[in-house]
Amino acid sequence: MSTRLSGRYNSGKPWKTDYAFELSGDGKTMTMTSDTDIAEVSIYTRSAIPEAIRNAPEVRSSLPGGFL
Repeated sequence: MSTRLSGRYNSGKPWKTDYAFELSGDGKTMTMTSDTDIAEVSIYTRSAIPEAIRNAPEVRSSLPGGFL
């Protein structure tokens, strides 16, 4: 069974296309297919976030206001 996905950008402009998406039975894989003349298929697989990423120091430029 697939479900439709659509959305809007922060500006309020709608996405160029909608997508059909489907989750695998075990919930570890999501397949998205664009609603375009030539369908684009994207497959996403759930995985743990590596500790090196989770524990990375915060980058100052990512804070509100950026550099001083």
